[in-house]
Amino acid sequence: QGPSLKLLGIGGAKAIVRLFNPVTKNEQWKVELPTGSLVAALNDDELLAVPLDGKAERIEIATGRRSPLESLPSNAMQGRRGETFAMVDDERIYLLVNTLDNSGVHHYGESLLSVRAHGTIYAWNRADGKLAWKQDVKHQNLVVDRFRSLPVMLFVSRSWKQRGNMSYGTLSIQAIHKHSGKVLHDSTTPSMYSGFHSIQVNASEPSIEFKSYNLRMRLVPVAGPVAGVTTTPMPIENKN
Repeated sequence: QGPSLKLLGIGGAKAIVRLFNPVTKNEQWKVELPTGSLVAALNDDELLAVPLDGKAERIEIATGRRSPLESLPSNAMQGRRGETFAMVDDERIYLLVNTLDNSGVHHYGESLLSVRAHGTIYAWNRADGKLAWKQDVKHQNLVVDRFRSLPVMLFVSRSWKQRGNMSYGTLSIQAIHKHSGKVLHDSTTPSMYSGFHSIQVNASEPSIEFKSYNLRMRLVPVAGPVAGVTTTPMPIENKN
C-alpha cells in the first residue's frame, strides 16, 4: 500500500492537506490552508486549492510543491451554495462554481457523463498561472466525457415544459471555446428524440458528433461567431 492523501482539520482554524505513508508512518509533506478552502483533485498528479479569498494554487501530489494561480475575484467563493467541480486539460485548469437554481424548472443531463452547471466557470492558463477567462452558465449540464480532448466545453441539457394539457421536451446545447471562453453556440429547441448516448470528435473535419437511438447531431465550425449544428434522423431497423 502506497502513500495516502488526507485532508484534516475541517471546521477548525485551518485545513491541513498531507501525504502520509501508512506503511512507514512517515508524513511526506503537509500544507496548511484556511478553513473552508476548496481542495479538489485535478488528476493523479495535482490538486487545486482555492480558499474563500480566491487565492488559488496548484499542489503537486508527489512533492507537495505549491504553484500560485492568479486570484479569483474576491466574491467568487464567498457564500457558495452549490457544487464545485475542477477539471483540467493539457493547457488550462477549469473551476465550475455552481449556485442555487431557484427557477423551479428541472434540467436533466443526457446519458453522457456530465455534471450540473449553473454558475460561473473560471479558467487558468497552465503555462503562467494567469486567469484566462470567466463565463457564466445557466441551467446546463457540462459533458465531462472526453473532456480533455475536446476543443470546447460542451453543455447538453434537457427539460420538460407544460403548455395547457400538453407537455414537450426541449434540448439545450451550448459550446464554449476553451481558449477564449467565448460562447460559440447556444440553442434551445423542442425535441422529441431520445437522449444522446455517445460523443465522437472528428479532428480531420473538424466536427463533434452526438448520437442517440434515432438522431445524429454534428457541431461544426462556420465562418461566423457561432458554430453550426446539423441534425440527421437515424433510420430505425424493422426486425419483423
